[in-house]
Amino acid sequence: MTDIRPAELPDIRAEIITWLDGARAAELWYRAAATGHYDWPPLRSSTAPSVAGSTLRATEIRRLREAVLFYVAADMVELTDAAAGSIPDFQLASEDLPSEVGLMVFQRPIASISLDDDTQLGIAAVCWARMPGHNAVLLGSTYLDRVEAAPVFDRIAPNRQTATTEPRLVYAHGAEFTWPFGDNEGTASGPLNFMTTLAPRLRAAWLLMRQKPLVDTSEVQLPRSTRRRLLRDGLEPRAVRLVELRRPRATGNTDESATAREYHHRWIVRGHWRQQWYPTRQVHRPVWIAPHVKGPDDAPLLGGEKVNVWKR
Repeated sequence: MTDIRPAELPDIRAEIITWLDGARAAELWYRAAATGHYDWPPLRSSTAPSVAGSTLRATEIRRLREAVLFYVAADMVELTDAAAGSIPDFQLASEDLPSEVGLMVFQRPIASISLDDDTQLGIAAVCWARMPGHNAVLLGSTYLDRVEAAPVFDRIAPNRQTATTEPRLVYAHGAEFTWPFGDNEGTASGPLNFMTTLAPRLRAAWLLMRQKPLVDTSEVQLPRSTRRRLLRDGLEPRAVRLVELRRPRATGNTDESATAREYHHRWIVRGHWRQQWYPTRQVHRPVWIAPHVKGPDDAPLLGGEKVNVWKR
C-alpha cells in the first residue's frame, strides 16, 4: 500500500514532468524503443528509436499536463477487485471514462506486472488519453511506487539508481497499453500482457465511480504553497478528486414486491452486477448492487452466520 497522500499528487505529477523532460529519461526511452517495446501505431518498430522515444515522452508530458487527477482509496480498490471478477461484457466507449485525460493513483495496487525475473510489482497509477492520430484508441501508461520498485530495479539494473534519480511514481516501460473503443479486452504491447487482469479492474473502477449511492467523490484542495509552486512551474494547480467507498447504512427488507409477505428469517444478498439501460446513450451498462441483508431486523439470520455490517 502506498503512503502517497491525495494532496501530494500535483507535486508528484510536476516531478514526473520535470524528470521526463531530462536527459536520463531520454536515455531510458531510447533504450525501450530500441528493444521494440513500442511496436504499435503510430510508432512501429521501423521508426528510429530516438524519434519513437522522443515522441512518446512528449506525448506523456502533454497527457500529464492535461490530466484530471484522481486518488482511489484502498477500500474502493478492494471493491473494484471483488467486482471485476464478475463484470459483464460491454463495449468500452469514451463516455465510460471518468475524464478524457486522467492520472489515477491507487492507494493499493489495482493489478501487478511481472519483470524479467518473475518479480511481481504492483501498478500504483494509470494515465490515459486518446492515442495521437488514432482518436478511436485509448493509450494508457502505468506507474509503479518507487518505494516498492527501487529495491527490485537496483538489483536487476543497478546503474539505473531508481531510488535517487527517478520520481515518486516510476514509469513502467513495456507496460503501456492500447485499448480501442468498442473492444472488451484491450491489448498490451510487448511481452508483459497483463491486460487480462488490468482491463476488467479499470472497467469496474470507472463504472463504480459513476454510482453516487455507492461512491463518494470529493475534491482535495491544495495548500497555498503548493498552488504557488505549481503556478511558477507553469502547471495548473488542479484539485485532486478523492474516490472513496461510501459506507451504506444497514437496512431491513426493502423489496417492495414482497411487502405483503411475512418473512421469519434474514438472508444475505451477495454483491452482483445488473445491466441497466441508459436511454440518452442507447446502451446497457453494468451497475453494481452492493451486498446487503434482507428480511426483518429482529429475525434470525439463515445459517446462523455472523454478519459484519459497514456503518457510517
